[in-house]
Amino acid sequence: MGHYPDPRFTNADAEIIKHKVRKLIGHYGFNASDEPDLEQELAMHVSMRMVKYDPARGARSTFVDRIVRNKIANILEHRMAKKRGGRTRPMALDDVPEGLLLDGYADPEAIDLGLDVRNALAGLSPELQRIATLLTTNTPSKAARALGLTRGQFRQLQEAIKTYLMGEGLDPHAPDEPPTPRRSR
Repeated sequence: MGHYPDPRFTNADAEIIKHKVRKLIGHYGFNASDEPDLEQELAMHVSMRMVKYDPARGARSTFVDRIVRNKIANILEHRMAKKRGGRTRPMALDDVPEGLLLDGYADPEAIDLGLDVRNALAGLSPELQRIATLLTTNTPSKAARALGLTRGQFRQLQEAIKTYLMGEGLDPHAPDEPPTPRRSR
């Protein structure tokens, strides 16, 4: 093997990563709170791969760009992969035993998403927070009855919650899932 240049991580490498991560925020379920985690994961990946960089084959920035693109593609592929066993109702983050979180057996992506949703819901009005809480354990019609609202009033409030969550970078429909079709009357 030949002698390669210093494989240390540079500011130019960090800028490439920051640029790519900024483009991801607001898409594929990533929001601003995911930015530091993504940057760190990509920086570690680039640092590990830099030992294979050969300046005779191309510019360092191109090498780093390709590594970052491939890693992002892998992250998205993993994130969008269909899970075996069909859809299961996610466990509320408050219900996850702390020991399970610390042991590393819980799905880190589900935990991150749960924390993001919890933080986003904290910004809602108390009325909308109550509706969101009711929707975690009830159907929309049962939740509307519990609050003494008509279906139309309840749908408007649900839409307000949905709009707020989308503004926070939490899209209710993953890119690989089509929106739930509305039933005709």
